[in-house]
Amino acid sequence: MYKIIFRNLFVVIVLTLLGTEVRADFWTGSFPNGTETRQTARGDRFWNESDFIEETLLNTSVASVTTLDLDLVHDVNSLMGDTQDMDVILNGVTIGSLMIQPGDSVTSIRLSGFDVAATGGDGYVLRLETTRTVIAGRGSAGIGIGSSNLTIGNPIPEPGSVFFLAGLAAMLAKRKREGAGNARCS
Repeated sequence: MYKIIFRNLFVVIVLTLLGTEVRADFWTGSFPNGTETRQTARGDRFWNESDFIEETLLNTSVASVTTLDLDLVHDVNSLMGDTQDMDVILNGVTIGSLMIQPGDSVTSIRLSGFDVAATGGDGYVLRLETTRTVIAGRGSAGIGIGSSNLTIGNPIPEPGSVFFLAGLAAMLAKRKREGAGNARCS
């Protein structure tokens, strides 16, 4: 009996994988692109708590975002013995954080598991905000204009994954019915 169940499960999985596609809505651009707002308590780097860099992303054609990828390029990094910690905020929602390490020229950020709707149709405000002040004398890191690649998106599973779940549910229901029938015969 278990051989039949596993064979059927294998067939359902293979057929599902062959028929499943993932359609996605993505927007790719630079961050920051030169139109951003920068607020620093002192200097031009984001080493003090509440310093931030913020940019409005318009005409993205993405109705909601569930993933964000950013390779944040540092034009200068003089950090020594401390990190520069920042929250990643999308449309006012904190979706993750990043930590710039001493010597890093690029900080790669890969975030998922959130769902933020667009404002004004398909617009987003991306903000990186420092969460604590770097220890005095330990340096800071800068963020240059137009050097960082940003991708926001929303991968949407196609119906094939729904067929897989329906097939799995049908097999489990059949197994339960067969198990109940066998219990009565004992």
